[in-house]
Amino acid sequence: MFAQTTTSLTFHSEILNEDRNIRIHLPKSFDLSEKNKYPLTLVLDGEYLFYSIMGVGEVLTTRKIIPESIVVGIDQNYIVKKPYSARWIDCSYDQKSGEISEKGKKFQTFIVKELLPFLIKNYKVGKFRTIAGHSFTANYINYFLDSSIFNGFIAISPYIPSSLESYIEKSIKNADKNIYYFVCTGENDLSGHIAQIKKQDSTIFSKTKNPNFHYKIKDYIGESHMSLTTRGISDALSQIYLDYSPLYTLEMENELVKEDDLILYLTKRYKNIETTYGLSIPFREDDINSISWIIEEKENWDKLKQLGEIEIDLFPESVYGYFMVALSEEKKNNLSVALKYYKKGYKKLGDEIVNKSDFYADIERVEALLKKEK
Repeated sequence: MFAQTTTSLTFHSEILNEDRNIRIHLPKSFDLSEKNKYPLTLVLDGEYLFYSIMGVGEVLTTRKIIPESIVVGIDQNYIVKKPYSARWIDCSYDQKSGEISEKGKKFQTFIVKELLPFLIKNYKVGKFRTIAGHSFTANYINYFLDSSIFNGFIAISPYIPSSLESYIEKSIKNADKNIYYFVCTGENDLSGHIAQIKKQDSTIFSKTKNPNFHYKIKDYIGESHMSLTTRGISDALSQIYLDYSPLYTLEMENELVKEDDLILYLTKRYKNIETTYGLSIPFREDDINSISWIIEEKENWDKLKQLGEIEIDLFPESVYGYFMVALSEEKKNNLSVALKYYKKGYKKLGDEIVNKSDFYADIERVEALLKKEK
């Protein structure tokens, strides 16, 4: 087990014929001896955007809203040739045609052919990868849309030239794998960016229909071009890991109520987490509890019992699985079995539980019903 680390290294690129500073943040559980791999977020404008994504990512990981991931930043904010910093050269494009410059193509090749293979070999990077940029570099990330290199795209206040719109629309329409795309602007953003982002939202991103394309736009009140690099990150990462996040974070109750078989739904959701993010995880207790209330409201007692048995198997020290089975058996008038499970569940409650008496009330109710039967 490694301690959580953030390091910088000098990476020599044969393709660019220059040294580049790379920032790398590894998660707490990172261990070279383990087989598990991690999602990657590759961050352009590494000097500042790297730290925003790393910091917010740690908060969301602690809350289990997103998985642990590796964050890598590429520095681009140093002067190469006055007055131009590296970002203007790395990500330059032709305004009329929308095509990236020769240096821009080389930078793309550097990422694909040198940096990513290095990260995959040395840092256990998995198959789910996100690329993020701000302003000028936020436009550049779109040149990866038609490839299978990245699955997630975070565009913080981009200015996407009109000449690139047909390429983006075609890439979205033809996407045959899940793509998660987040773009944001703000009330005090650059005026040209605001207009372009809103126009392209209505004419391309929101208009183009493809079930594989998961898109979200945010327009923040009071935020400026630079403040967006912190304000937008939580929403951005939540969008990228939309199909990973716990159900309670997604406000999906209206959709879940329509599902005929919520256990099957949950099984498919976790299979999709494995397929999309490369992460094999057991059902989370929060997700089990989220669907248990709906199953109970539908009075599907056989399904509630099945769900309770799943919870007992995964979380044997939790009270909830036992009470699900108990309620199911009580509703089917199997009172002796119900009482047994209520008592098993009650024993799992510690003295710190302030409403312990509420749980015991279920035991008293069933005991009273059993006495009436005698």
